[in-house]
Amino acid sequence: WSLNYYQQVNKIDAMQYPPNCEDDARPCQYCFGLLFECCVSNHVQGWPKFVMRQVQISAEGHVAITQYFSAHMTRSIELSAGTTIGSLRVATEYPFSQMIDIEINKVSQEFVLELRIPGWCGDARIELDGRMMPETVSRGTMHALKIPAGSHAISLLL
Repeated sequence: WSLNYYQQVNKIDAMQYPPNCEDDARPCQYCFGLLFECCVSNHVQGWPKFVMRQVQISAEGHVAITQYFSAHMTRSIELSAGTTIGSLRVATEYPFSQMIDIEINKVSQEFVLELRIPGWCGDARIELDGRMMPETVSRGTMHALKIPAGSHAISLLL
C-alpha cells in the first residue's frame, strides 16, 4: 500500500468521477487497489530515475530541485559559471508534510536555486536562514531564489 500512498498525490486520475475501478455502483475519488498488477513489479524500476532527477541544472544554468524527498548529496556540484556547491541536503516527509528543509553548504559564489512549486499550492512561503523571503511565490512554477556564497538553510512551506 505504500506504493499507492506515496504516488497518490501525483496520480493523474485523482479526482471525482466514475472511473469504474473498484465499485461500478459509485464514483471512486482515489482508485486504490491494483488496477494494473504489472505496475507493482515494474514500479521499483522507476526509483533510480526518480532519484537522479531530484536536483537538476536548468537551461539557464541554475540548480533546480524538482522532486521533494529526503536526500543528502555529498558530491560537489559544479556549475558552468564556476560556482561550486559542496553539499546539498533535503529533509522532508512530503507528501505527508508540506515542509521541505534544504541545507546548502560551501557555496563558492552566489547562484540561483529554483524550487518547484506545485500547481495545487496556493500559499507557499520560503525562508532563507530563518528570514522570510518577501517575494510572491506563484503556484505551478519553478521559483528562482538567489543564494549567496557560504552555507545556508532554506525552508519551503507548500
